[in-house]
Amino acid sequence: MAARRWTNIGTGLPAKLDATYQDVLDAPANLTAEILYGDLFLSPAPALPHGSLSARLAGLLSPRFEHWHGGRGKWHFVITPELKLRPRRGPRLTQPHAMNPDLAGWRVERMPAVGQVASVSLAPDWVCEVLSKSTERIDRGRKLSAYGYAGVPHLWFIDQRRRTLELYTQDAKLAQLVLHEVYTGDLRARIAPFAELVFDLRRLWSHMPPPTLVANEGTAEYLTAP
Repeated sequence: MAARRWTNIGTGLPAKLDATYQDVLDAPANLTAEILYGDLFLSPAPALPHGSLSARLAGLLSPRFEHWHGGRGKWHFVITPELKLRPRRGPRLTQPHAMNPDLAGWRVERMPAVGQVASVSLAPDWVCEVLSKSTERIDRGRKLSAYGYAGVPHLWFIDQRRRTLELYTQDAKLAQLVLHEVYTGDLRARIAPFAELVFDLRRLWSHMPPPTLVANEGTAEYLTAP
């Protein structure tokens, strides 16, 4: 059988319309496959600075908020979980969205433990997406809408190229996430839903020189500036 040719990788456009979860399973292992509003989207695997920032953020939040055995933290954090979310309001879907955010968190009172499961259907209490040129269109488009209708109360967009953190919060009337605040540069601030912590943005990117995207944007590879 001839190898399947995938299109629109990293463009923010659907690779296949009216997709099923089998299309996610059939996608190449080096691509991130997600289904949003019934269509399949394919993105390149995150570049090294992308993954490094996600790990750094998790390292900042986990010591203060993570719920360890016998600890007092009130959150469970998971890096790149597979979410299968249905809208609580808005359009009706024949199948759930299948999404892989960079980082997500659940309050312990809603999810007492992280189960031995491959995917989660319980909407997170917080989601973070690290933006890149190959994912920004889908993150700001269908994924933002999907998280909003699923009832996610807090969303962060982090853009290391622009050195910004955008906070979106749930608007109950719209049943959507709306921009609440933009934090930039070396700012120190209390940012929901982790306002107990004075968050120092320099710790996210001060160790990283500004990245320069390789000419072939489809590879989503970065060269660090000298």
